[in-house]
Amino acid sequence: MSSDNYNILADPSMKEIFDSFIIETREIFDALDVDLIELESQPDNKELLNQIFRAFHTVKGTSGFLGLEKMMAITHKGEDILNKLRKDEAKLNDRIMNAVLAGFDAMKGLLRVIETKLNEDFDVSHAQELLENALTPEDEITSIPIDSIPNLNSEAALNETAEMQLPDLGD
Repeated sequence: MSSDNYNILADPSMKEIFDSFIIETREIFDALDVDLIELESQPDNKELLNQIFRAFHTVKGTSGFLGLEKMMAITHKGEDILNKLRKDEAKLNDRIMNAVLAGFDAMKGLLRVIETKLNEDFDVSHAQELLENALTPEDEITSIPIDSIPNLNSEAALNETAEMQLPDLGD
């Protein structure tokens, strides 16, 4: 959406959808304020991660429908990070948490501008950069293919274990 007034509001049915978006997104953000603080103290809480992910996903989808490009872009970046966390493809750390919080702050500021000025004339570039750089290769958790894990119940594994010698610890 450009910095011009939001043209879609000329259509009364779209204005109703837009107004609902503002109300529902405010409610989602109120819940996210609490959930994100809770996540800092419970980084392994999968239910909480899923809940936060769904909130970002909902805002992203509605933003896309309404043509709110900046809101959609920033929520998408946050959603990607949250998805990796909830799928155990990354582990939450301070850098990632700070990026998600910066993204959320940008989303809240952007919503205020969308609501009051009917445009997206709000700079989210710093938050986008933090989100883009939040995950480093060291944060990525790679899974071990299941077929590379030896079957400890197999006869070969049992024989190998039986043949292992323990070191002589003396008396």
